[in-house]
Amino acid sequence: YEQATRIPLIVSAPGVTKPGTRATNALVESVDLYPTLAELAGLPAPQVPQGLDGKSFLAELRDPDLGTKNHIFHVYPRGERIGRAVRTAQFRLVEWKVPGAPADTADLELYDYAKDPLETKNVAADQPEVVARMRALVATLPEARLQFRPAKDAARQKEERTALFEKKDANHDDKLTRVEFLSNQPDPGDAAKRFERFDTNHDGVLSRDEFIHMGASPTVIPPATK
Repeated sequence: YEQATRIPLIVSAPGVTKPGTRATNALVESVDLYPTLAELAGLPAPQVPQGLDGKSFLAELRDPDLGTKNHIFHVYPRGERIGRAVRTAQFRLVEWKVPGAPADTADLELYDYAKDPLETKNVAADQPEVVARMRALVATLPEARLQFRPAKDAARQKEERTALFEKKDANHDDKLTRVEFLSNQPDPGDAAKRFERFDTNHDGVLSRDEFIHMGASPTVIPPATK
């Protein structure tokens, strides 16, 4: 991700940058170019009804040690899933899931660049506190748009939840206990509430159908919500 999401960005601004100015490790995004150019040109701050995504990095041009952002985002489609990611100075979290699907269907990748700059180990399972903090940042993004026809959505959702059930069913008894369901959940509080909602017959375990259909009728896949 570190190589794939970085692009050449060289700025020479009269009266601001000097020849030989060193590079900065500040976090910036391509959406920051617009407000930066506007500020360099002495134009009023751009105003758009929905709010501007970018933020001027003129301060970093004047002082490479400054940083106006403590995190940045990137999004990448892979088949019918979307990878929404957030990068901080130390970590990157990538959340892979079908747009609109429940949070517990996501696969997570977490990399610690202080210890692993080459991204050789996914440490999401080892650092749940960092995952929770990073996912809260991802949650501020709008939900990714569908990259496939809605007609395929129900079939794909059923397929992915079936695979997730098999993964969670540790003893292969074709049912999930509360412990199995809550294992590795990024949001244990909300996950406990989902367990109660999915357990339609209130027997304390989730059958395959209850999990796959999230407590709804087996013939209907409900809208994907938490």
